[in-house]
Amino acid sequence: MEVRFLGPLGVVTGSCTWMRDMDRDWSFLVDCGLQQGERTQEEWNQCDWPFDPATLKFVVLTHAHTDHCGLLPVLYQRGFTGPVYCTKETAGLAKALLLDSTGHTDLYTEADVARVQWKEPGAHKPLGEILPVDQDLFLRFFRSGHIVGAVSVAVLWGSPGGYRRVPAHPVAGTLRQ
Repeated sequence: MEVRFLGPLGVVTGSCTWMRDMDRDWSFLVDCGLQQGERTQEEWNQCDWPFDPATLKFVVLTHAHTDHCGLLPVLYQRGFTGPVYCTKETAGLAKALLLDSTGHTDLYTEADVARVQWKEPGAHKPLGEILPVDQDLFLRFFRSGHIVGAVSVAVLWGSPGGYRRVPAHPVAGTLRQ
């Protein structure tokens, strides 16, 4: 698994981490945020990413602050078609925030925001469960106290039989093989 921290690097806003495994055809993001008030914001917000959005399988959104979700509609403009995994609270807040921001930016429109495919991970399971998103690729969400709906996410890969259930609190336990 290759992990590339795209943002923020040397600044505070614009969270975006690209994870991929070429052998397994996995390519996805954790967050896709707008830069605000940064010296590099014009360049970053033009979305000249080192990946083709059409090749991404999904995005994991940790919370609904603009510097974490503000460029999601642009991903869809540029060919992304997959889901955005997040809590229902984050989806509701992010959608409202993105729709409101269409009046303040020319990066995307309301139609672009409407294309975002919000998907609640394990909608009928408690947070902390190991959720499959692809063959041998799993996500595990933990509540964080940052804002309503915010989560920390563990990305797990490998044989699902290798993980055993441990407490859902990230401090109380970890996955062990």
